[in-house]
Amino acid sequence: MGYLSDPDASLSGGLTPDEAAEVGSAVAKASSRRPKTGKGSGSSVFEEPPIPQPGVDDRALYAELCRKNGGDASKALFEFCFHKNVFYNHKLAKPLVESTDDAVRNAMPAPYLEAIAARPEYDGLDFLSQIKRENFEKIYSEDLSLLTLSPDDRKNRQQILSIVNYDPFADEPDEDKPQMYRDLAGLLTDAMRRDIPKRNAAIEVVHDYTTIARYQRRKAAYELDDDGSSEKRKQIDNCVSMISKMQDTINKLTKENGFSAGRNVGANGRGGLSDVMTMCEERGYDKESANLYDIKTSAAIEQVATISFRALLNQVNFSGTDYAGILAEQCKKVREYREIALKSQEMARLACEKLEKQTLLEEYRAELSKKGISEEDIQEMVDREIDMVGEDF
Repeated sequence: MGYLSDPDASLSGGLTPDEAAEVGSAVAKASSRRPKTGKGSGSSVFEEPPIPQPGVDDRALYAELCRKNGGDASKALFEFCFHKNVFYNHKLAKPLVESTDDAVRNAMPAPYLEAIAARPEYDGLDFLSQIKRENFEKIYSEDLSLLTLSPDDRKNRQQILSIVNYDPFADEPDEDKPQMYRDLAGLLTDAMRRDIPKRNAAIEVVHDYTTIARYQRRKAAYELDDDGSSEKRKQIDNCVSMISKMQDTINKLTKENGFSAGRNVGANGRGGLSDVMTMCEERGYDKESANLYDIKTSAAIEQVATISFRALLNQVNFSGTDYAGILAEQCKKVREYREIALKSQEMARLACEKLEKQTLLEEYRAELSKKGISEEDIQEMVDREIDMVGEDF
């Protein structure tokens, strides 16, 4: 029994006619090496070779790679080509590794090696010739550098990629990247997606800060090893000069582009009061919000408002007409309705706050219950939380 009754019908997908014919030839050779079967049974008596040792044949290595990859023949053949430095062609490999013929599966990787050998254009080519060292080093080094980043640093890097569309610090030393990601994330804003000059200026500022840090470390090392020689003093003075020049460049860029002079506060005000309040609002914190109700009901503020209101009435007191009374009545109504609106807003705010606290306590109670804590202990812990929240609960 051959591999297929019509090899061209299933081997030609994705292959040229010549490639399909060569794979079919390899399959035919594999079928001629079909292992013997037991009496009265159509099953193969092929025995899986032992774990390969140095110097064992190709079949043993391929079988071990199949076991290591959980029976995935495609991965096994790819790794086999890697270990044996054999040219890999997925078009030739696909119909062979997906074959349902026992003769082909038991003969692998010989059918693939024969199919490759039948192609003269593959003469002299091997697995390593398919790999560009530059691309391999770039991919490997990038993955390795990401392992050294903390979760926050990775978020900063992702924010930079979303705005800049590339990693501007890919070639920087791994020990400098976390700080550089933090600095640039603090300088970038969504508006810089379209403002390329300002975006490049932000990157330059971060590069300059990093360069200053390097000169400062070098200067400190020179000072520790200062032997009083003129050469050592020259090196220290050179570091001081470079630090001064770089700082001047930073000051110029920050002034021209409106960046903050501090390294930890970005151009978008990150780290400032307005940014902190914005973050609190986004995350649902309400303690930072101005309590307008308390302000409006403050005795001192109320007194000032009353004086101002009386002055307003005096200004519109047009004697001899009805306009003064009408306008005074309208001002009084506006003031009354404004007070009603403010009280209603405050009542709504307190109600929302109470509902939120109640929801949190219910979640807290449910979490404690899941841990197997008794109801009595749960109530005690909940009461303690209520006491900490305050009487307004």
